[in-house]
Amino acid sequence: MAVTLDPAIVDPVDAGSPNILESPHVSEGPGRIANAPVPSVFADDRGEIHRLRVGHKRINLLYSKPNVMRSGYLHPNKTHDFVISGKVEVWLLTTACTEKKVYRKGESFTVEPYVPHILHFLEDTILCEWWGEGEFRCWYYHPYRRIIDINNSKLAPSVGQFQRLVSTHDLMGSPIDAIDLEDSW
Repeated sequence: MAVTLDPAIVDPVDAGSPNILESPHVSEGPGRIANAPVPSVFADDRGEIHRLRVGHKRINLLYSKPNVMRSGYLHPNKTHDFVISGKVEVWLLTTACTEKKVYRKGESFTVEPYVPHILHFLEDTILCEWWGEGEFRCWYYHPYRRIIDINNSKLAPSVGQFQRLVSTHDLMGSPIDAIDLEDSW
């Protein structure tokens, strides 16, 4: 049986509303995201996630390799993203379909609360993300998670086996350390 990465949904869901949490396609997300130490760095075959705190805000800097997909989640907060370098295709679930839009270096986007989303990195990309007010929570949206898992397993079979928190000392020379801020803004 061939597996397609078609984001079509058979059962309608109430994207953009807390009612989506009642969908059989949604379940409690990974606690490791909400409970990850800050600051910390998570690295695997897909790239790196640098978790930071600036003032009272949690901010993530993500480095993702080409063709990697991330997320497949929904949150009760707005998610704000800024593309520092590279290109990302953002998939947003609406009540009618999956909308896709490409964002490039210097562009930003917002994912509204309770909207399942995918970040599909089209080239080496560095992205900054932060969340609106309220407690940070995360739920899986299983149709999108399945697409992400299938896609990423084709790119890096070790994803999920070598995920680790690493010290910043171990990341000297990483793509995020090499950001040229003059060129990026």
